[in-house]
Amino acid sequence: MEAEDLVGLDRLACAFARQIARMQAPCMIAVHGAPGSAKREFLQRLGTLVANPRALGLSPGQEIYPEMVWFDAWSYSKQGSVLAGLVSRVARQGPGGTAMAERARDVCAQLNRLNLSGKADTGPSPSFSAGELEPVERLQQSFAALVQNVRSGRPGKLIICVEGLDRLRPQMRWLVLDAIRLMVGSTAEVAILVAIGGQAVAMAARYAEGDLPGASIDQVLSDLFDLSLTVPSLEVRRIASMLQRHLGTDEALLRQAFGPDAVRGLAAAVAHRPLGSPRLVYRLVQRVLMLAEYALESKHTRELTEAQWCWVIVSERWPGFRRFMIRGGRRRWSGMGLAVGALASAQTVSSVVADGEVGKMLRADPLLSDYLKLHADGFERDADGIMWLENLLLAAGL
Repeated sequence: MEAEDLVGLDRLACAFARQIARMQAPCMIAVHGAPGSAKREFLQRLGTLVANPRALGLSPGQEIYPEMVWFDAWSYSKQGSVLAGLVSRVARQGPGGTAMAERARDVCAQLNRLNLSGKADTGPSPSFSAGELEPVERLQQSFAALVQNVRSGRPGKLIICVEGLDRLRPQMRWLVLDAIRLMVGSTAEVAILVAIGGQAVAMAARYAEGDLPGASIDQVLSDLFDLSLTVPSLEVRRIASMLQRHLGTDEALLRQAFGPDAVRGLAAAVAHRPLGSPRLVYRLVQRVLMLAEYALESKHTRELTEAQWCWVIVSERWPGFRRFMIRGGRRRWSGMGLAVGALASAQTVSSVVADGEVGKMLRADPLLSDYLKLHADGFERDADGIMWLENLLLAAGL
């Protein structure tokens, strides 16, 4: 049974798969998205589509190999060699046997001979004999042969998804990306999909190329990647449905602690575009369930307003602003109500807020400001209720 498309990205994944099929092999594609966005869910949907190639309706000669290789660069960095780990993952996708193992070892041997760190005079010497392969050529031919063995005569590009680069140091990110581009050469029948944040890959490029202006960094990345795709945030209408899916039967716990309309109020507070991150929705569910458990145990139950639910979300999504408020005392909480109301009525924040630091914080984060002003009336009316909720969050260790 095919998994449900919870993030609403099937159409994009289908179009992306067809584009991969059209592109000349080998190709290297960046799949961008903010931390916690739907990059992995998007690639998983792509894997589901690739596993059923007939559903894509691809033209002859544009097939995609029906099994994707998944590689977590961060986990292999703990074993000492990210690139050897990538070769190992590709080899495991094939039929196995002595020939496959020898192919993989040959690729790793060629990688070990090359100078990938950028330091001078440590790499192999070039070939001077007629007919002898250059070290880089041998690496590329060995990797192309490994991919050919994996495909075992079946048509289509092999898709390799590289994850976990965001968690590596910028130096290591660039080394891995640069080496993969080198290794795939010009003949391997592969499409390398690199799941990485736009800022993370730009930091890596600056490590290698220096502090270049933005346009120059863009050119460096254009030379590295054949295509870049940014996975959009969750659609607003999907955020609430994903929230309820994660809650499951525990909806009853939420209602017991915070009133019969608790799920509806939380869904209304979370269904806004700035919150369109699958990981945020999942983490938010864990937070509210823990809060509900503690409220029932300590007998601090109460029906929450939409503004209070908004503050639960702020505590998860904007912890820096929450810490700022906690340290400011009651006067700052009153100032927040005035500041949010001023935002909603398009007034100048500093003209109505006694504590100007609140306005400064809100102006510094347009996403937070846009979200808070949706609940401006509640913040002005219910400052005491929000403080009660904050005290409950603190008591629950959240």
